[in-house]
Amino acid sequence: MFLGRWIAGRRLLGLICKWLQAGIMLDGRVVAATKGIPQGAVISLLLANIYLHYVLDLWARQWRQRHARGDLIVLRYADDGVVGFRTQWQAQQFLVQLQERLAKFG
Repeated sequence: MFLGRWIAGRRLLGLICKWLQAGIMLDGRVVAATKGIPQGAVISLLLANIYLHYVLDLWARQWRQRHARGDLIVLRYADDGVVGFRTQWQAQQFLVQLQERLAKFG
């Protein structure tokens, strides 16, 4: 499990798994969750931060060291973010590679 890399407590991992499988309330009925977390769920910000730390933050730091020419800034708050570049070409290269990376993690 992806979260097992960042969370050592088995009890917490079990609780998160139950939360992800709990489903959502839709028109008075519980509908099984098939993918992801309902937007606005209490746990969503925690899981978004764990996911984005690994999938975006750490990767962007490596990308900056290997590929950036000039300034590169990454600002992220919870699941919102802005990435700034000196050139449009760098921004386009980053976007293509970020899309590939995000696709790997669904």
